[in-house]
This record gives sequence, structure tokens and C-alpha cells, in this order.
Amino acid sequence: MQKLKFEGNSLEYFKIWIVNIFLTIITLGIYYPWAKVRNNRYFYANSNLEENNFEYHATGKQLFLGYMIGVLLFIIYITFSNIFPIYSMGFILALFIAIPWLIWRSMIFNMNVTTFNNIRFKFTGKLKQSYITFLFYPILFMALFGGIMYVLFLIENKIASISGIILLLVSFLLIYAYYKKITTNYLINYTKYGTSSFKTDLETKKFLIINIKTTLLSILCFLLAFLVLALMFYLFNDLSNFDKLVSNFNDQEKINSTIFSMLPFIIAGYIIFIFLNFFIASYYITKTREYIFSNTSLDNEITFKSTINFFKLSFITITNVLVIMLTFGLAIPWSKVRLTRYMLENTKIDTQGDLDRFFNQQNSKHSALGEEIADSFNIDVSIPL
Repeated sequence: MQKLKFEGNSLEYFKIWIVNIFLTIITLGIYYPWAKVRNNRYFYANSNLEENNFEYHATGKQLFLGYMIGVLLFIIYITFSNIFPIYSMGFILALFIAIPWLIWRSMIFNMNVTTFNNIRFKFTGKLKQSYITFLFYPILFMALFGGIMYVLFLIENKIASISGIILLLVSFLLIYAYYKKITTNYLINYTKYGTSSFKTDLETKKFLIINIKTTLLSILCFLLAFLVLALMFYLFNDLSNFDKLVSNFNDQEKINSTIFSMLPFIIAGYIIFIFLNFFIASYYITKTREYIFSNTSLDNEITFKSTINFFKLSFITITNVLVIMLTFGLAIPWSKVRLTRYMLENTKIDTQGDLDRFFNQQNSKHSALGEEIADSFNIDVSIPL
């Protein structure tokens, strides 16, 4: 079993990053597409497996078209929101309808400009399926969820209401699990590497279990955090502050003074809850990635495995955020390189045969050099998938 490696370093990337920031600022954002290309090419070129690396073939000119469309749409939305507020809702609706097309075109473009060992990736999903996945199902789920909430609103019995709230939570977890399954199946099963196809067959049940465990972990973490904050408040703060808030309800100056004395505990609680969110998100990402990778194959010959530890991932994420804050953003390159290295080194690939033989077979069937990188209509819309 081989693992991916990242051979870049923070100093090299910092030089690229700081120049990109400078040029983007002085060009009022126009340089951004070229900055993105430089970033992607650096990370792709330094991500390798068995001495073979990825390559990113897009150009700034190609990205510029999609970027300018995005900027233009944003300006139109801001203008309409201020001058014709009622029409801004129509703009949001049009954007919502366009999201499946944007995701579809983004996948086609990003796969088409990515190669590994001189073999190009492809996305062959159909636009119709994209609209079913990213528009029809969300509307259906929102209608179903809204219907359940409406029924709960009509219930006056307290016991029935509590049962309904539990049902609502379970329904949400189930719907989200099913939606995660269909979106992931769509994005993976229509992706190809040369002439080989990625395959996966994920189950709603597995995602539901992950969702339930994540929810229980969230409840436990926030409950413990609340208890710790309550204990700190009890030990280090004057409990009479609550009485002061009530007795001086009409005296704004005294209220402000009382709240100011409680401010350290409010800030501490805010920070704790933010970092707890990173911790919980790391658990969800780790378990989801582990399940998806273990059930994905390439031509039924190459399999994948994720060995990320969620404690380690949460530690890296939280410390990255702290260091970025302490350095006023200058540690962003170091943080990105650090996280990328950890994610890649915990991505493992296994093949039943010889990996070099598989690559040689792909090269004999399919050469990436003879293809166009992208047609003029393939634009990158920067959809994070």
C-alpha cells in the first residue's frame, strides 16, 4: 500500500503567496485568477505518488472569464438589492436554479485540467443528473422538512411536541445522510482517470450512523463546555451580577457596567465554542472520508484508504487558526502546507497488481498530451466540492 506525499515547504509557498497577495491588491483583484493558477500548480506539482506528480493545466486567462462573470453577477446583485430590493429575490432564485449547471461545469473543467502521470482526469456526468441531484432533491427535502415543521407547529400537546422535535432531528439526519450519499455517488461514479472509471456504492445507513455519532458528540462537547464555563463563572465571578442585571433593568449605564464585568467569561465561552466546532467538524470529516475512501475503487483494481486521526486533524486545524491569528495572517502558507501534507500522507492507495504496470497500461490506451486542455466554454466557477 502506497501513500501520497507532499514535497512542498512553507518558505517556497510563502514567496508565491505573498507575491500573489501583492499583485491581487495592486490590480484591484484582476490578478486573482493568475494567483489561483500559481497556487494550484505549486500544490499539484508537489503532490506525488511513486515519484509521479499531479499537474494543473489551467491558465489565468481561462479562469479570468469565470471570475469576471462571478464579479459581474455580484455587482448586479448589490445594485438590485439597493435600488430594486424586490427584484433581488428573483436574482437569488435565478442563481439557485443555476447552481447545478455551475457545479457540473466546474467538475468538467477542473477534471479536464488535471493530470497525473501525464494522464488526464475526466468528468462525464450529465447535466440532467446534476439538476436532479442539486436542485430537485434539495427542493423535495426542504418541502418535506418544512411540512414536518408545520405539523409540529400545530401540535399543542407538550409530550407530542417533544416527540415531534426528536422526529424532526432524526428526519434531518436521515435526509442529510441520503443527500450526502447521492451527491457523493454522482461526483465519484462519473469521474474517470484516462480510460478507467472510479466506482463507489455508498449507503445511507452508514452516513446516518456518522451523523448520529457526530450529533451525540456535539451534544456531549457543548454540555461539557457549558458545565466548565458555569464552574468558572461560579468560582471567579460575583453571582450577584445576575441580580444587578434584573434590579437595574432600566439603568442602561449600570447594565453596561455589569455586562462588562462578565465580558471575559463571554469571550472565553465564544472561543471555546468556536474551537469545539473545529473539533466536531474534524470528527465528521475524518469518518466521512474514511467511509468514502474505503468504498471507492478505480477499475476494481486500485483501492483507497484514509488513515486520518480526528484528534490529530482537530489539533492541526485549531493550532493553525491560532497561529494565523497570532501572526495576523502571515502563517496562512505554513498552515496550508501543514494541513495538505497531513491529508496527503494519510491518503493511501493499494493495487492488486503492480502500480507501474497500471500506469503503463493507461498511457498505452490514452495519452493526455493529444487532448485540448479545455474548450472556450469550460470555465472554473470555484465551487468547493
